[in-house]
This record gives sequence, structure tokens and C-alpha cells, in this order.
Amino acid sequence: MNIAAPAIAFLCCAPPLHAQWKVATVHMSEVFLHSPEAIACREQVNQKKVQLAEDVRAKALADKREEIKNLNLEGRKIMLDYQMRGNKDDTGPEADRVREYRKRRNLAESQLQALTLEYQDYQKEQTQQINQEMARSYRSILNQLTALAKQYAAERGFDVLYDISGSSHVGLPPLLYVKPGVATDLTADLRKMVEAQKLPANNQR
Repeated sequence: MNIAAPAIAFLCCAPPLHAQWKVATVHMSEVFLHSPEAIACREQVNQKKVQLAEDVRAKALADKREEIKNLNLEGRKIMLDYQMRGNKDDTGPEADRVREYRKRRNLAESQLQALTLEYQDYQKEQTQQINQEMARSYRSILNQLTALAKQYAAERGFDVLYDISGSSHVGLPPLLYVKPGVATDLTADLRKMVEAQKLPANNQR
């Protein structure tokens, strides 16, 4: 007696378990983009980057580059004066000026190299710190937005909420298709709530 056939027939004829689910979607990256806290965080990051570009090390580097630029102009004149002399005297004042210029030029180049390395190290350290602080702030904001989305979906009676803004490891959205009318998109509602700063009180960090 085959008892498996009726069971298989029942499973084939029964509607999918999720057929009665109330499904919603949300574009979380759009909600995040318009979040006042995220906007403020981006502005703070931009301000810190501007401050980094205006740091005293950056100014010293710019001043040294300007000094070398002026030295190059001076050097052209000194070399031209020396080359224009018919009788070149390596012990004369013109030759001394050439040697003195080269010393100053080499010193300035060494100083420029040292200032460049110092600023690059400082810039790398500060940029890393800025990025770490930004990542922590973004994670905190995303935790708040996730809590808000879950709470709102539950209040609206939805069984499933899909974030359609993410991508899988192959670069495609995890949810490729939803039959029109099956899912309700909550992005606009959540954007309004977020822009009104109605975030959950429990900030998950």
C-alpha cells in the first residue's frame, strides 16, 4: 500500500504557506539618505575633511611649494646670467651665486619631502579616524532606522518586510521580483517619519 501518494498530492494541491502572508517592501538606502541624522553626519564629515585640508601641516607644505616655485624663477635668472658671461670664472661671484642657489634649492627640496611625508602620515591617520567615526555613526543610525521599520511594519500588520535596496554577493538585489499588488512599499511612509525625526527611543549601538 502506497501511503506517500496522498501526502504528496495534498502538498501539491495545498496553497503555499506564504500565500496568506502580508508582504511589504522598503528601500532602506533611500530612507537612510534622507535621514536628518545621516545628513548631519555627512556634513560633519565634510567639515572635518575641510579642516584637514586647512591644517597647519597642509599650509606649511603649500608655503614650501611656493618657495620652491620662486626659487626656480630666481634660479633661471642666476643660471642665465652665468651662461651669458663670455669668460666663465668658477671662482667668481657669478659661480658663487650658482652654488649658493643650488644649496638653497636642495635644502628646500629636502624640506618639501619631509613636510610631504609628515602631512601624508597625518592625513592618513586622521582620515582613518574620520572614517571609523562615520562608520560608527552610520551603524547607530541604521540600527534606529531598522528598529523603526520593524516597528512600523508590525503596527501595520505585515508578516514580512523586505529591504529592496541591498545587493547580494553577485551584485543583484536579494528580491528580484514581487508581483504588483502583493507587496506594499513602505518607503514613502518611513521617509516622512524619519524626516520628522520620529525615530525609536531605544538607540541600538
